Amino acid sequence: MLAEVAGIAREIADWAAEAGFTADLKALREVLAERADPFVEDLFLKLIDACGLPPARPEGEDPVKIDPLAHPGHRPVDGGPHGVALEKAVLNLPRDGNLVLECAGDERCYAQVWHRPDGTYQLEYRDRAPAEHYRTRTVSAEKAVAALQGWTAGGAGWRDAFQWESIGSWFTDV
Repeated sequence: MLAEVAGIAREIADWAAEAGFTADLKALREVLAERADPFVEDLFLKLIDACGLPPARPEGEDPVKIDPLAHPGHRPVDGGPHGVALEKAVLNLPRDGNLVLECAGDERCYAQVWHRPDGTYQLEYRDRAPAEHYRTRTVSAEKAVAALQGWTAGGAGWRDAFQWESIGSWFTDV
C-alpha cells in the first residue's frame, strides 16, 4: 500500500484544487504514510490540514464572534507556521528552544512557546500593550499546539484550557 501513497496524494491534491484549496503534496504523502496510532482522529485532522481546507468552527460557535482580547485585524504574519507545520514546529522544539508567532496587525502582539529545560511548555501571549502580557505552563505539547493554533486562527476560547498569570508588570514601569 505504501507504494501507492504518491499516486493517492496526487489524487487528493487534485480533488482539493478542484474545490478551490491548495494542498501540500509533501504533507499529504507524510500523512498517508503515517500510522494511525493511537487515534485515527488525529491523523484525519492532519489530512484535512494537508488538503489546505480552512479550520472548522467549533460546534455552536458564532461565525462572527471574535476573541475579545484580539484586536481588529488580528492575524499571524504571512509565512508563519500554521496547521501541520505549526504542530511540527512545536513538537520538534528542543529543550530550551522557543517559537514566537507574530501578529501582522500589530508588532506589539504575539504568542510564544518555550520548551523549558525541565520538559514543560511555557506559553505566553501579549495583546498590544506591555501590561497585557500573560503566561501559563503545561506538560502537554498537544495543548501547547492547540493554543497556538487557536491564536493563529484568531478564534475565541483558545485560552480557556489554561490558568493564565498576568506578567504585564514585568514589562511596565510601575
